[in-house]
Amino acid sequence: MAHTDAPAPNATAAENIAYVQPLTPGRVMVLTLSVLFVIGVVWFVIQIRHVVLLVIVGILIATAIEPGVNALRRRGISRGPVILASYLLFFGVIVGGMLVALPPLFDQGRELVTRAPELLADLQQRVANSPSELVRTYGSRVMDGAIGFYDQLREDPPIQAVQVVQAAQFVTSFFGLLFAVVSIMIVTFYWMTEKAVIKRFFLGLVPIERRDRAHNMWDEIESKAGGWARGQL
Repeated sequence: MAHTDAPAPNATAAENIAYVQPLTPGRVMVLTLSVLFVIGVVWFVIQIRHVVLLVIVGILIATAIEPGVNALRRRGISRGPVILASYLLFFGVIVGGMLVALPPLFDQGRELVTRAPELLADLQQRVANSPSELVRTYGSRVMDGAIGFYDQLREDPPIQAVQVVQAAQFVTSFFGLLFAVVSIMIVTFYWMTEKAVIKRFFLGLVPIERRDRAHNMWDEIESKAGGWARGQL
């Protein structure tokens, strides 16, 4: 009777164990540098987050107004005047919307300031009539403090300090807004004039067998982003 040798259990177990490359000093250095590089990139992006936001907004505006620009260009108008007209229309709509929306907000703010004593007294009465003892106890203290603080501001308002702070904040906000608007306009103009070059560069980084798919994904994302931006406007 023939006897067949069974495979050694140790050999079978050894075959099932995946090979793990040992951590040599060189691999440890490479992994450490990779982690530090990722951390550095994240830190850099966080530091320039405002610039990144301006670039994203500029690209969104470009994708939003591009259909109108292309429609005007098909009528024989050159790109420069078309983009300028699109700028004027876009920012005209924004400024017009602000002019329509801000006066009611200012009126409501003045009304709120005028009616502040009445509103505080009504709220204090509601707290005093609350069925909850906790609300009556601690809420009354909060309301007394709020009313006292409001009365103190009315009797001795820090006018000069407030005016200086408000003036500084206004100047800073104005120039910050001006810088943001100019930056967005530059990004929008550059994207609309050089988009083909930028697109060709990034698609050139994709393997040739996947380039058509990447091209379609680019167009789809750009179309959806432009539609979303136009919908928000």
